[in-house]
Amino acid sequence: MQQTIQRFVDTAFRTKEAGFDGVEVHAAHGYLLSQFLSPLVNK
Repeated sequence: MQQTIQRFVDTAFRTKEAGFDGVEVHAAHGYLLSQFLSPLVNK
């Protein structure tokens, strides 16, 4: 999990270096981040 978190961090930094103002994180429809939003699946 730590490696996955670090990859999100690295991607955000690369996006900033490329001149973008921000990032949009998709956390719906059963993807990885959505698994942490519900106490039913976050165990």
